[in-house]
Order: sequence, then C-alpha cells, then structure tokens
Amino acid sequence: MIRSRFLTPLFLLVFAAVTSVSAQSKPGGTPYVFPQFVQGSVQQKGGGVTDGMLNYNTVSQEMLFLQGSEKIVLDAGNIDTVVLQGRKFIPVNNVFYEKLTNTKVALYQQHANEMKSRVKNSDLAQQSNNTVTSSQGFRSAVNQSSKYELTISDDYTLDPHDMFWLQKGKSFTNASDLKKILKVFPTVTEAAANTFIKDKGLDIKKAEDLKQLIVFCNQ
Repeated sequence: MIRSRFLTPLFLLVFAAVTSVSAQSKPGGTPYVFPQFVQGSVQQKGGGVTDGMLNYNTVSQEMLFLQGSEKIVLDAGNIDTVVLQGRKFIPVNNVFYEKLTNTKVALYQQHANEMKSRVKNSDLAQQSNNTVTSSQGFRSAVNQSSKYELTISDDYTLDPHDMFWLQKGKSFTNASDLKKILKVFPTVTEAAANTFIKDKGLDIKKAEDLKQLIVFCNQ
C-alpha cells in the first residue's frame, strides 16, 4: 500500500473554509461523531492509504479531513474504508455507515442528526431544516457553514435520526425493528429472538444491545 501525507485531488469534493472551535436533542452539542478531529486513515479504492485528522459530520452526512484550518469534504465515491480510532466507516450511497460487527451478516450504524434552529423566523432556521448532502457540492459548505463547526451554538438543537442496517452480500436491509431483522435471518424464529432479548434485558434501539442480538442471529 502507498501511504501519503496529503489527499490527492480525486479525494477532494470541496474545501469547506469554516472556523474550528460535543448529539442529543438538546441545545448546542457537536454534529460530529467525535468531539474533536481524530487521527485516522483513508483507504482509497485504488489501494493507496492516506493518514490524517478526520471526523464524520452527522448533519451533512459527510466525512471531513482537517488540513490546516480548513475542513475538506471527502468524495465518498473514491473511498473504500475510513478508520477512525479503530472504528470502520464505509461509503454507501454517498454517506458513511459505521461497521459495528464482524459477523457474516454485518450490522452497520448510520449516524445522523437533524439540526434545528430554536430561533423563530430567521434565515438560519430555514437553512437548518434543509438536509445537506455531498451532491450539493461547494454551496453546502459555504452557505450552511454552521453545520461544520465542531460545537454548535445554543440557538440550535440536534435531533437524532440514527439508522441501523444489515449487510448480506452486497445488499443492505433496514434493521429498525425485529421483524425486518428476522427477514435477513430466516432460520431464527421470532420466539427465539424475543427470548434472547428478554433474557439479556436488551433494548434493540440501542447500538450496543442490537449488536448482541445480531451476533446471536449469526450463530
């Protein structure tokens, strides 16, 4: 593998020149998975690896690379895997899913927050209700730069919208409830799954508890 200190032009979707300064539904907080940019590595589809300071923005659903004082949005189409503090993120449909299990049928989490303004009748409030995607390009980074700050002001709240997915082969299936999960595991009965959930005291809306269920279903 080739290790590079800098990202090649193919990696860069857009420069987001926003200021650098923690996601529940409450005033303030961080729109990122990590409270700060962390050391990570980006594996390109062509085989090269780039190391740097990275973080995942749960509002814009973009992976960002910190270069100097600028945040650079990575082009998901050129990336195979991003590893941040031992956690693996893979691009799926221009966003990134975090891989939670190494099972045959793997569980993934899509980290997502909606940023809402607490101030009525403001231009920022209208902007904050829009979903930013990487396909919006340069304008998303400039016109809605508040989404790219590490800490948002108390004028905003973050409304969690995380989703869970199961990968079987190349297909991803929504894992939002038990019935959808069991469609991916036809040999696991609903009675067996419910017994396991009850015995373990699991809340399958929580990532750590859902991981236990998926490991059980894979056995």
